Amino acid sequence: MKSQAAEAVRKPRVESGYGSPKPTVQLPIGGLRRAGASDLDELMRLEEACFEAWRRDSRRMIRDSLRNPRHEVWVCPEVESGGERLTATLVLRWLPGALRVYSLATDPERQGSGMGRFLMDFARRRAEESGVRAMRLEADAGRKGLLGWYERLGFTRETLLKDFYAPGRDAWRMIAKLADAPTALPE
Repeated sequence: MKSQAAEAVRKPRVESGYGSPKPTVQLPIGGLRRAGASDLDELMRLEEACFEAWRRDSRRMIRDSLRNPRHEVWVCPEVESGGERLTATLVLRWLPGALRVYSLATDPERQGSGMGRFLMDFARRRAEESGVRAMRLEADAGRKGLLGWYERLGFTRETLLKDFYAPGRDAWRMIAKLADAPTALPE
């Protein structure tokens, strides 16, 4: 039997985003919140569930992102009988004039539910509200479906980065230009 939170994640709603309205996911019952040090074990679980070993961040890298004032780590929690479980995470890094989507991970059981779209819509709103001119990210050059998904969200391929993740593991640097706004960084 599916949990009430799982049902909430799978009910789509229409929300404006990158041009025409697209179906996206409702906030799960647990909502969206900033991650803290107490989330480190769950963040590591998601890293291991979502990424191959050569692509994963270390515990130290995640801990550093939690502490860095120019990084934001957002999570979608779901309450279970054993405690809280994270269903998705979004790591943002503020650059001069741009917001970098450093990492986006959705629990394999939730992939395809619209959670990734919801988090990317959220990232775009953060960028627009902060006045930056662009969003940037790197995506595995070998994952054509992922590249296409980002392109449907308004990103274009900018630069092929050889051996970005590991030897033989290239990435595309992608950019989504936002409305011309003065450059500002969040406080």
